[in-house]
Parts: sequence; C-alpha cells; structure tokens
Amino acid sequence: MIANPSTSVDATHHCVDSLAKGNTRPEDIDYVCISHIHWDHTGDPSAFTKATFISNEAVRPFLAEGYPTKPDAAHFSDLYPMDRTRFLDFTECPTIGPFPRGHDFYGDGSLYIIDSPGHLPGHINVLARTSPDGAWIYLAGDSTHHWKIITGESSIKVGAPWDPTWCLHIDKNLAEKHIDHIRELLKISRVRVLIAHELDWYADNKGGSVFWPGSIPSL
Repeated sequence: MIANPSTSVDATHHCVDSLAKGNTRPEDIDYVCISHIHWDHTGDPSAFTKATFISNEAVRPFLAEGYPTKPDAAHFSDLYPMDRTRFLDFTECPTIGPFPRGHDFYGDGSLYIIDSPGHLPGHINVLARTSPDGAWIYLAGDSTHHWKIITGESSIKVGAPWDPTWCLHIDKNLAEKHIDHIRELLKISRVRVLIAHELDWYADNKGGSVFWPGSIPSL
C-alpha cells in the first residue's frame, strides 16, 4: 500500500505475476529499463536479482534525495542495485530522428534509449524497431499523460487545488519541446507511440493479446 494526502494505491498484481503467464521467471530477464523513478513506474524491482538495470546518468543526484533521506520523497534512494546498474551518459550521444540524443543500446540500430527531459530528471523513452522493413514502436513513458496533448487538442496545465504552481512536469518548457519531437516522430509512417497513462488504450486491450506472453502488433 502506498498512500499520501492526494493518492492511495493498493497494487495487488506484480510484474512477476505477468511474467509467469508466459512461463518467464525474473531470473530470465537480462535488462530492466525504468523510464523514471516515480513510484508508479518503478514498482518493486528487487525480484530481478540477475538483471542489469538501465537508467540515465542524470538520475544519480536526484536518486540520492529519495526516501528515507527525504521522508516525503516520491521515490526510494536504494531503488537500483548499484553494482548492476548502467547509468547512460547522453552528453555525446547522436541525434536519432527528431530526438536530440539517443543511445544505440545494442549497437545495431534495433533499439534506442532516448533522453526525454522535462517530466523528471533522467526520464528516458525507448524507440524500438518492430519489423525488418521500417516499423517502430515508441514507448513514451510520462512524456505526457494524455494523448490530446500530443495531438495539440490540449496542453500541459499548471495549478492544482493544493498548489497553484504545481505541474506534472518538473520543467514544463523542456517537456513541451520533447512532446514536439514526438509529434515529429508520428509524421513518419509505421510508427506506433504509446504513453504510460493511456487509459483508453489499456481499456481497449486489457486482458488481450498485446500483453505477455502476447505482443503488440507491428504497424
């Protein structure tokens, strides 16, 4: 159970349970890539005792300010097993499509870790090839929380009942620039973009073949 004055979450289903549906064990997983260190995106990664964790170098100083160092933090300071974590340095990474910085993870152009600033320090996305003839999927994490912001029908809002300056993104301007890059990506044919909080997509696909041991169809 996780609770604060504005949010209460009781997670009864673990990713380990999802893996088991495909006869996959945590120790079978080679890499765990966490988009950012907000608690609703990390879960409890401690079951992955053999995996290498992938993160962004920009996470390091932010990670140190987690719980219990800061009792009101929304993340844990000991989230990553430091001896099995690769913190990617994006300072010298090349441009990938519309994105200023991307890391060619396998070195063969099949999967890129994209530096995705704005939402939280160290936020990363994944651009993965899904066919040999030009289809891709872009896992956008918390780059935005509603599809209408990508389409331009809505915009990032500022203000909440508890704080008139509150925003879902640490740096609204950087977040908006990154969303612009996602819009440019969508102009390329056969690119599927998924955001983590896309409730309509989840409602349409819940319990279906897009979840493990199935797969998301390539465009």
